[in-house]
Amino acid sequence: MTDTELSVRQRAMIALWERHTAAEFASKSLETTMATMTHDPVVNHVPLMTGGEDVALVPLARTVGTDRIVDELIFSFTHTIDMPGFSQASRQRAAGS
Repeated sequence: MTDTELSVRQRAMIALWERHTAAEFASKSLETTMATMTHDPVVNHVPLMTGGEDVALVPLARTVGTDRIVDELIFSFTHTIDMPGFSQASRQRAAGS
């Protein structure tokens, strides 16, 4: 789907989502991130329930519906703490969604 095929509402959703991800992962601004969310947000960082210092998102595909955006991404980060199943800290990791 090209930008010209998207409705005004869909383009607004994409703009908001891109502001949100830039604030959360690039500038890491709590205030700007929260300004893009509802008054009662719930965030679940899967699978570790946390983030990392050098998180990078590489987009693979995007589907835009009438009320939601689905992004397929490669999520990469440097693993810095030992955890069950991930004992080699300071190694680059990546997961696709």
